Amino acid sequence: MQPTQIAYIAGFLDGDGSIIMQLKPRKDYVYGFQIKATVSFFQRRENRCVLEYIQSLLGVGAIRNRPDGISEYNIEGLEPAKQVLELVRPYVILKQQLLVQALSIIDELLNDPKPSPTKFLELAKRVERCQALNYSKKGKHTSEDVGRFLSSKGLLAPVTTED
Repeated sequence: MQPTQIAYIAGFLDGDGSIIMQLKPRKDYVYGFQIKATVSFFQRRENRCVLEYIQSLLGVGAIRNRPDGISEYNIEGLEPAKQVLELVRPYVILKQQLLVQALSIIDELLNDPKPSPTKFLELAKRVERCQALNYSKKGKHTSEDVGRFLSSKGLLAPVTTED
């Protein structure tokens, strides 16, 4: 891929894209939640071809037409999101802080796919900090939800103070 194409994708991400870190409830996960990474691009349906062009360059993800007349191109998963974010990192301006924080969380999860409950809770708090950097609504699920779940399963040691 040419540097100008990568810079174009980065500019598109800065303007009409999102870097989304989420806490998703999962009954089949030991900690009750999954940390999910998504890189999304949005465009009016009439301009879907632009998203198709970006998808052809990146070679990952899927495009869907929403009922509101918007086409949405999503790259979901830790590895695919990491690949895209690392590619555009030198060119992203507006979302640079979010990109760096998201990559840090993704790297930690990829390097340690089974973190301790305490570490997972810390990562959930960092996901919330990423959400605070987005312009859209905040996540449905919080690190407090994760903490409650972990505590209810006896996975977090109670904190005691000495007098």
